[in-house]
Amino acid sequence: PTTTLGRGKNNDRNQVTLLQAFLNRELTLNIPLTGFFGPITELAVKIFQLKHYADILAPAGVNVPTGL
Repeated sequence: PTTTLGRGKNNDRNQVTLLQAFLNRELTLNIPLTGFFGPITELAVKIFQLKHYADILAPAGVNVPTGL
């Protein structure tokens, strides 16, 4: 994705679909490619952030996943 996506934001559906496909590949998931950033996509983003904590969260000074 080329923009910041998140639950409750005015997301570009194509960008969300790209994110969902990426998360499916990276985390071996089967998120439906709906283009909707709902609770399933948010949870998958949080899992990804935790998996890559040292590269994503730690440099930002964040201790818990944000889902953004």
